[in-house]
Amino acid sequence: MRSTGELPNEENVSTLSQILQADVPGKYYLSPKACLGILRRASARGKELPEILKAALERQAQSA
Repeated sequence: MRSTGELPNEENVSTLSQILQADVPGKYYLSPKACLGILRRASARGKELPEILKAALERQAQSA
């Protein structure tokens, strides 16, 4: 017996903008502490984050 499901006959194609929700509860957001942790670990490992991601993490980290 296969451990995977059958492939559908029709392809269901979605774009990211079609599945994102506009009003998301705050519990799904990264906390300022989590954002600081991501920034700290990237720096410690010498990893460059994409500029838009880095800016978003820094902005969220300052919202404490």
